[in-house]
Amino acid sequence: MCHHVPACPDAHDPHFNEATLVADHDVDQGWVLLCNGVIRFHDGGCLVPS
Repeated sequence: MCHHVPACPDAHDPHFNEATLVADHDVDQGWVLLCNGVIRFHDGGCLVPS
């Protein structure tokens, strides 16, 4: 759950990509974790929590 104010967009929201970055491994591993649970890959793909 997001504790930011205002809250980050939900993983299924069209603007999910605007959520706060939680972990940044883009340079070394090619992915980042967003506050809403989405894992975004540097090639543009993403995994959305179910």
